[in-house]
Amino acid sequence: EQYNIYYRTHVQNIGWTKFVKNGEVSGTTGRSLRLEAIEIKLEGLDEYTVEYKVHIQIHHIVWRISQRTFIPQN
Repeated sequence: EQYNIYYRTHVQNIGWTKFVKNGEVSGTTGRSLRLEAIEIKLEGLDEYTVEYKVHIQIHHIVWRISQRTFIPQN
């Protein structure tokens, strides 16, 4: 079965980037700008689970979060 995962990111001082897919880089590289949000969409599946990991740093405090989200399609 063919499917695609699309995502875009909100980057510090830039805003929302365009959607990219399937492992392409979203955001910036080498500019030390924060990734502030991410939007994820899947295409080609009736239901799916998205699993992602986040590293959050605010000053000297660091959180690492793993999340699994099941999304049934209607």
